[in-house]
Amino acid sequence: MKVLFWIVIIIVAIVLIVRYRSKTNSAIVMANFESMLNEKSKYYFEKGKTGIAISNDLQRIALVEGKRQKVYKVEDLRGHKTSIVEPNQIIGDRIGMQAHGYNIGSAIKAAKESGLFVEVRDINNPVWRIKMLSKEDQQRWHELLSQLYEGTLKS
Repeated sequence: MKVLFWIVIIIVAIVLIVRYRSKTNSAIVMANFESMLNEKSKYYFEKGKTGIAISNDLQRIALVEGKRQKVYKVEDLRGHKTSIVEPNQIIGDRIGMQAHGYNIGSAIKAAKESGLFVEVRDINNPVWRIKMLSKEDQQRWHELLSQLYEGTLKS
């Protein structure tokens, strides 16, 4: 019983730390967008030290992925794609710890391969991955970027 108590305490502590770090990362990315574009953007998305923002004049796009951050002209955008990868899972009544480990590893790998991928004209950073795991967010940004390319996006 004591072991279960300590396991619960540790899990709660980890969840609280992750949430705190997530809010801190969000504030950092938002501050980066404002300083990179010299404005608060109408169109932006951030998640886990990654993000994308379109300037209000629709002429520039800011990208953040970890420590990398850069502003590009719209004409430097080459394309984009979205991806949601479903993890493989081992399912059963008595699958054991090894199978649980496999399932966790598979979920982490799938999350790393999912997101919005923006391709730009840049030899050093040709593809940027935004941690966008929601299908609705991906569809919204697919439409935003498509309209941006076509010149029909409203500021």
